[in-house]
Amino acid sequence: MIIGEFCDVYPPHLDGVGMVVRSYAQELSKTQEACYYVAPKNSAKKFPGGGDGFPVIRYASLPIPNEAYRLGLPAVDLSYQLDLRKIRFDVVHAHTPFTAGTEAQRIAAERGIPIVGTFHSKYYDDVYQKTHSDVITKAVVNLIVSFYEHCDEVWTVNEATADVLRGYGYRGEIVIMPNGTNLWYPTPEDAKRAQERFGLGDGSVFLFVGQQNFKKNTDSILKAAALFKQTGANFKIVFAGQGPDAEKMHALSEELGLTEQAVFTGHLSDREALMGLYARADVFVFPSLYDTAGLVSAKRRRRGRRAS
Repeated sequence: MIIGEFCDVYPPHLDGVGMVVRSYAQELSKTQEACYYVAPKNSAKKFPGGGDGFPVIRYASLPIPNEAYRLGLPAVDLSYQLDLRKIRFDVVHAHTPFTAGTEAQRIAAERGIPIVGTFHSKYYDDVYQKTHSDVITKAVVNLIVSFYEHCDEVWTVNEATADVLRGYGYRGEIVIMPNGTNLWYPTPEDAKRAQERFGLGDGSVFLFVGQQNFKKNTDSILKAAALFKQTGANFKIVFAGQGPDAEKMHALSEELGLTEQAVFTGHLSDREALMGLYARADVFVFPSLYDTAGLVSAKRRRRGRRAS
């Protein structure tokens, strides 16, 4: 079976959905004839495509101002279209209702193959944050609902996410398909390497992993850390990831007097380095009210069970 996993992001600009798609492509490529990761091109030279154990096909795109995401242009990319003709997909899986998702629907309709659509995110919140318009946001949400109504099967990662989609107006059947977790068992050496690499010292370590975006409630983490500092505690608060509010978070940490306590690692493509931070951290902090199924919190729970 040949599968196409369609996503709006590609390394190094991965969000949680991108991580899920990469895992699908990696694991399904081990058991199926092929599983393609299909996404827009980006400007990163380090990740030209492939190299992760699965085939990749990408199409032309344009940058979106103030966003890590890009506007995909599959219809005008002749090279992509020629590559696409050589691939005999048996099923396509859309992880977005936007450019990559509509491209997956086009392919499914043209070739008479099934399409699975996974609903991942609280799109209403995202659109309203950008437009501050109920009218525009509701119009976009209606288009999103229409997208899923035209899928052969609709998945969500948990029942709470299914409730979000139903709240948008979707009335079809929903299959609950949880995200998996790659099990990893920490060692004292993992923690020591992270401590040395990131200068964490011997105090308490608090860890946040994810987009540096205020919609993740990251400002509350910094404000809480500032209060904790007043107790005289010896600690570090580590932010692993990148995002649109990175500069604002740096500025807020300085404003709150956390220059010595806050550690910003940027995006970590080295999984071992990230896992080392999980091993060293005493507390994982993830106060997001936005996320539907945070992969990072799932990893922490798995690690905690084993470590205990």
